[in-house]
Amino acid sequence: MKPFVLTTALTLSLGLTPAHASEEDYTSFIQTKASVWMADPVVQDAVAAADAAHSDLTESDILDLDATWRAEIDAADRPLITQLIASPASDYLRTLVEESEGLIVEVILMDDRGLNVGISSVTSDYWQGDEDKYQQTYPIGPTAIHIGDVELDESTGTYVVQVSMPVLDAGGAAIGAATFSLDAERF
Repeated sequence: MKPFVLTTALTLSLGLTPAHASEEDYTSFIQTKASVWMADPVVQDAVAAADAAHSDLTESDILDLDATWRAEIDAADRPLITQLIASPASDYLRTLVEESEGLIVEVILMDDRGLNVGISSVTSDYWQGDEDKYQQTYPIGPTAIHIGDVELDESTGTYVVQVSMPVLDAGGAAIGAATFSLDAERF
């Protein structure tokens, strides 16, 4: 009886780390669901507008915007964050999160420079362009998919895996990127 109890205890303690879905599961999610959501006109229009608005930004401009965003996170006055979180694209992303019944924890929509275009919740930074979620998708091309490691999201206490993809226009060209943080225990 004791070996069974020890084995059960060991199994339960190891079970605290969530199971990781297969690469095929995440790829299927991108191909069957996320790609359809990212083809929505609200997403397409927002990314196209951001691409045009940000086309002349220098690296210094981008870093300044990112610094402004970071400073606004704990500030009472948050014009950059408020403008983005109140956008139709952000409203759409929040709807995706709400309708997923907990499967999707967060969605980040980025332009062709890696800047936030829409967010389901406030991100820790404005520029994602220096992170794998952007670097391993948009610059790689239309078929790229990046699957991150399972990590604990401290803001929600949920184990998540970030699955990222390029956002494609109607002609199939990459115009931005999107990241879906998925609840790794429910996926």
